[in-house]
Amino acid sequence: MCISVTVIAAFVHGCEQQLREFARRVVRKFFETLRSNDKAVMELFFWKSGKDAIEVTEGYGSYQ
Repeated sequence: MCISVTVIAAFVHGCEQQLREFARRVVRKFFETLRSNDKAVMELFFWKSGKDAIEVTEGYGSYQ
């Protein structure tokens, strides 16, 4: 029983670390986008599709 608990704990810890790294990357990318697009905060609440997300990060009208 002790071995299975250890394996599960190691798995959960590994996922937790990956989630933490993913969250850091998302926040870092948001602030990078915010430097070039001052309306990114408003866009965060209202975009609905991948097309809209590309236009926020690459510039409006850039989606083909």
